[in-house]
Amino acid sequence: MKIYGLFLSVLLGAVGTLSAQKFPDKGMPQLYNYTPNDYQQAGKIWAIASASNGLSYFASERGLLEFDGQHWQLFAGSKGFTRSLLVHSDSILYTGSDKDFGVWRRNALLQFEYQSLYPFRESAKGLNEEFWGVYEIDEDVVFVSFYNIYVRKAGQLTKIAAPFRFTKSFFTQGKLYLADEKYGLYYFDGLSLKEVLALPATADLQIVGVREDPQGLLLVSRNQGMFRLESGQLRALNNEVAPFLRQHQVFSFQPIDTTHLAFGTILNGVYITDLEGRIIQHLNKTKGLPNNTILSLHYSPLGTLWLSMDYGLSALQLSDEVAYILDHAGAFGTAETALRQGDDFYLGTNQGLYKAKWSELKNDADGIEFSLLPGSAGQVWTLELIDGQIWCGHDRGLFQVRQGQFIPIYEKMGTLAIAALDAEHLLTGTYNGVYLFARRGQAWEFVHKLDSIQGACSQLEVVPTG
Repeated sequence: MKIYGLFLSVLLGAVGTLSAQKFPDKGMPQLYNYTPNDYQQAGKIWAIASASNGLSYFASERGLLEFDGQHWQLFAGSKGFTRSLLVHSDSILYTGSDKDFGVWRRNALLQFEYQSLYPFRESAKGLNEEFWGVYEIDEDVVFVSFYNIYVRKAGQLTKIAAPFRFTKSFFTQGKLYLADEKYGLYYFDGLSLKEVLALPATADLQIVGVREDPQGLLLVSRNQGMFRLESGQLRALNNEVAPFLRQHQVFSFQPIDTTHLAFGTILNGVYITDLEGRIIQHLNKTKGLPNNTILSLHYSPLGTLWLSMDYGLSALQLSDEVAYILDHAGAFGTAETALRQGDDFYLGTNQGLYKAKWSELKNDADGIEFSLLPGSAGQVWTLELIDGQIWCGHDRGLFQVRQGQFIPIYEKMGTLAIAALDAEHLLTGTYNGVYLFARRGQAWEFVHKLDSIQGACSQLEVVPTG
């Protein structure tokens, strides 16, 4: 599929919101997509982490993936799917997988070698543990399966059983929380489990995200939205994103610095919000992702939000000051020129002149919508704002935009460029030469073609004399 679009670097810089917000609220940040063919046919990606040297690591179905920004390298470890990942340093990593967990160390050839640390890999044939979490608490490494916690301290392993069955584990503000399918939410202090939230037997609250902040704990559920835990009680948060989370079912969750939150859903891609739940960005398959089901999220120190999906992997460059309006559906075509006047944003494309409200030019749940100015269908080449008046160079000639109307000024030659000569005269570069126009009262009239210039003229620059 061809994807046409417009980038808004200069326009966004004029708005002045980037420094406060970390990433644009107009348009969409740069998105890079990768298919399994790009990353060694490694299968699904279940966890992502960053190293201090800028490299990215991925727990995949076929082992450990390393990405330096250009090249992918796959290292084989456990026989089962690799499910979880912890970067201890540039040269030491830990992973959890099916029926195994272990450590990776970089050798003299700069390749990673795997060593299993799981004591039951050979002896317990009937045991079927999957390790979906690896964390570091002080100097201890903690491996979490559905049924147990294994703490590796000074080379020794200690096992702590789940109250019933762990469904998810979360690391926030240096603390490890675990959701139990039957009994609720627990905090692990390195030695034992402490109950944080007891769930009634009839509760169906599947916790998929936990964030600790100055207000306490924010809990994200699979299909019931978000909650605040206050004095042992849950308070539902009915904000802008809540109904979308309930409808589209959250599978993954990732805080972005201290200012934003990312929610990966099963049915409709990823939602990025501020801390109040206002939707800043929404991406799904329609808007460019390879798939709508977000398996895991990771925000790197370099400002990249990684998304692994049921099929494919994406990197969203949230730190860029360049945003894009992409026409995945072919609604407005190939962008050629753009202009903003107050809250009106005009986009000239190969299909015509489109208009949108600047204040509504957001990649939120509703998406970005443009309307075609009546009578403007066809190739638009240029837009200019001269003395408060919008001029349009079109395949059909020279036009003005007045109160939402597309007004013809001269329709005998396609116009490529427009420049004011003075307050009363205008020059246009056309398919064949340069034309002079003059103001006559409230109207503009064609005067003549400049004899000395022949052929197409796509650029005009008026240089003051004297």
